[in-house]
Amino acid sequence: MTTPMPIIEAKNILLGDHGLLDQLLASSINIKQGESNSATTRGSLIALLQTLQSKISESQTCPGNLLKALTPDLPDGQQIDLPDCRRLRMIDAIFDKLAKITNVDPVIMNQLQRLRIPYGKLALIDDSLLASANHRAHGLIDDICVYSIGWYPGLEKSGEKFIQQIEKTISKFMVDFVSEPMELGGLQQLSDFLEKDAERMKKIAARQCDTEIGKVKARHAKSQATAYINQISQACPLPPSAIEFLQDSWFKTLRLIQVQKGSESDEWVQAKQLSQELLLSLRAFTNDKERAKQMELIPELRERLVIAMQQADTSGEIAAAAEKQLNAIEEQQVIVLKGERPEAVTVDLMPQLDVVETVDSIESIPLLGKVLELTPGQWMLYRNDEGVWERCQLARKIDGINKLLFVNRQGITVMAKSLGELAHCLATGQAKPIESRKTFSIAYRSVLKQLLTRYEEMRNS
Repeated sequence: MTTPMPIIEAKNILLGDHGLLDQLLASSINIKQGESNSATTRGSLIALLQTLQSKISESQTCPGNLLKALTPDLPDGQQIDLPDCRRLRMIDAIFDKLAKITNVDPVIMNQLQRLRIPYGKLALIDDSLLASANHRAHGLIDDICVYSIGWYPGLEKSGEKFIQQIEKTISKFMVDFVSEPMELGGLQQLSDFLEKDAERMKKIAARQCDTEIGKVKARHAKSQATAYINQISQACPLPPSAIEFLQDSWFKTLRLIQVQKGSESDEWVQAKQLSQELLLSLRAFTNDKERAKQMELIPELRERLVIAMQQADTSGEIAAAAEKQLNAIEEQQVIVLKGERPEAVTVDLMPQLDVVETVDSIESIPLLGKVLELTPGQWMLYRNDEGVWERCQLARKIDGINKLLFVNRQGITVMAKSLGELAHCLATGQAKPIESRKTFSIAYRSVLKQLLTRYEEMRNS
């Protein structure tokens, strides 16, 4: 009677049961070998891996199949012991999976693939590498994958320093790790470097965001102030002094209120009301009710305008510069109070800036679902106007303005899109979200799951 295959659970292997792992490998990895007089010793196999590593160290190109690369160097009549074959096969499977699922730039991936041979050696001398959920060697590649997600060629000096540090650490790892278990020296130094570099980039990005947000808000404020002054002054002729005041001192005041308080503020509502009252005070009255209103407004209007300017500009410069304009306006108001028609000319409207959108058009709404799910920190691949793919991170959404800012690792703005514009980029493939993930751990667990699935199929057959 055949003894049933035991149940093997992933959690036990992840807790460090390497004996259970070897049992799984023996059952789920089928390797055919020819006849041989003997199997090479593990020490000899590690030496062969070291020789292979030395051969490829200068070219920095690692073989994609460790067993195939080792076979030509085996002594005549010898072959690799099956348990060792299976461990190396699992290392190959993990690194193959790593190349398929990682989101880092190919240059970073090439550096990670250099670790295939030393990880092969480590799998032979350290049982916990393939039977552990928290091995430090997992963390080395995981950290590089997480912190390298935003790196791509062309980031100038800071980008060069980053890739050089990774290359230096991997090279040292390969040189130091010869044939004995080690404490994986240099890994903590790399981890510290990656964390500090990420924090530095975060601060740079924050400063850049503040600058860009300031520019966008300033443009938005200027556009809003210009649009409102044009709106109220295009309907009727005005005294030249009033036109000068509206398009100079009062325009500056409205722009500051927009920057500081926004369109929904009481200050903006009050400023608009003052604007309307100024126009009413300069209009030749048409009835007794309108004249009564003018008689009520004019005595206090100058003081109220000055107070509004001083509240928006605490330096007092705008109010001081407006004194002559207000004097000239008062002269025209006196004419109005006399019941006469003030001097008036047709208003030449101020040049209008492109409007900074605060909402998307209705046509964009069906495309907004994916964009609304994005949160600050999300990385994207973006194809710029030259057709070059850049990596950028959602840094911030500008409150009150429909704009998303994306910056690269240097904190430089790569794109600034409205919700609708970004939705269109996603729909057309011009932008693609990418995830920052601990890719080695994912690849390791994925391969382990595949082996367990194969084992269960054999067990149940």
